[in-house]
Amino acid sequence: MAAEGEVLRSAQLGVRVRRGPDWKWDDQDAGGAGTTKEGANAEGWVAVKWDAGGENNYRVGAQGEYDLMVARDPMPAVLRFAQSGLRVRRGPDWKWGDQDGGGPGTTLSGDDHDGCVWVKWDAGRRNKYRIGAEGSYDLIIDSAQPVEVLKSAQLGVRVKRGPDWRWQDQDGGGPGTTVPGADEDGWVRVRWDRATRANNYRVGAQGSHDLVIDFSPPTPTPSGSGEVLKSAHLGIRVRRGPDWDWGPQDHGGLGTTIQGDTEEGWVRVRWDLGGENSYRVGERGKYDLIVDATSPPYARPVPGEVLRTAEAGIRVRRGPDWDWGDQDGGGLGTTEADSDPGWVTVKWDHSGRTNSYRVGKEGNYDLIVAELESHIRVGDRVRFTQEAGDVSFSGCPGRTLAFSVGDTYVVREVREGWFTTRQWENLWAPPGCSRARHCGGSRE
Repeated sequence: MAAEGEVLRSAQLGVRVRRGPDWKWDDQDAGGAGTTKEGANAEGWVAVKWDAGGENNYRVGAQGEYDLMVARDPMPAVLRFAQSGLRVRRGPDWKWGDQDGGGPGTTLSGDDHDGCVWVKWDAGRRNKYRIGAEGSYDLIIDSAQPVEVLKSAQLGVRVKRGPDWRWQDQDGGGPGTTVPGADEDGWVRVRWDRATRANNYRVGAQGSHDLVIDFSPPTPTPSGSGEVLKSAHLGIRVRRGPDWDWGPQDHGGLGTTIQGDTEEGWVRVRWDLGGENSYRVGERGKYDLIVDATSPPYARPVPGEVLRTAEAGIRVRRGPDWDWGDQDGGGLGTTEADSDPGWVTVKWDHSGRTNSYRVGKEGNYDLIVAELESHIRVGDRVRFTQEAGDVSFSGCPGRTLAFSVGDTYVVREVREGWFTTRQWENLWAPPGCSRARHCGGSRE
């Protein structure tokens, strides 16, 4: 048997090989290793099945040429089961072209009922692949990317979703860091790079492990003014950059990166003068934004102050320059997005009608931020008296749940009037006594 690093000079089978001194076959090997097998019927030739997919015959003496040398690569582990959080590459039965971008990816699905698994590739795409379906195996486990399940509540550890993940897109599709805040054994709290709030995850609780350690180095947070934004960091002040081709979406002004886009190479921006959209931070080599570090960080409007920005989800009432009669019915409303600079749309509670109002247009300010209606506190028992529905609100820390009339829950956390319950930790209900009322009961 030829030794590692030696030229392969005969048609030995089951030998791990790489391209050798007389290689002339371009990228048939995809730059990786393969294994010799039966199939070459001519003297001085041997067949090779490449780890990256595909197979061909190569010279081991034919024409006096030697295309292969013995590799030390261990035989790759073919992925035969569906587990999320595993790092994988194209495998022996791959037939999907460049869907993987030529690099590794991470499994997403833990459901193997159909012999397939979902993979999100580092290059950005996600697709479903065979791990037994049709008797084929499209993937191998990437031995260059270690996978280590987080089994205890260590702090300051870089993590990503792991084998028992069931929390949808709470992670924003990226990594995060463990932080203090989980008070129960078998749980740890994580603040995600691409999400606006931290959540608790299982590191042994219920016999489950939601996280694996992320060994890749964290992307540094951009800080220099004028620096091109190349990653989906949240809370960064930005303006249009070198590859901008989105017309007046920014109204010629500044914005702040926010949660909302989980596709690799994109980030969502809420513009100060109204509206929000997703922009490229690496998608197809394009960068639409630059950092504006000289501008002050964005601050959410404060109750009692004049509303000066066109931000959606703010509770408002008529303000100092109001000139619109009884459009508000004398009550409160909620702002919605508006595409015209200096204006914001409001939907009024009393009628459900919407109108646009000035937030700087012609130097006028028609609205002030209303005091939060809800006085719900942690530990209160609340009963829903009206369908809360699945509503959107820029300050909502997570997604919302369509509660039913008569449902009773214990409040677990309150944030800007929105609250979540102990039964539905990661689902949020909107503020307002018209939506929920106190039912008494002790605060636990």
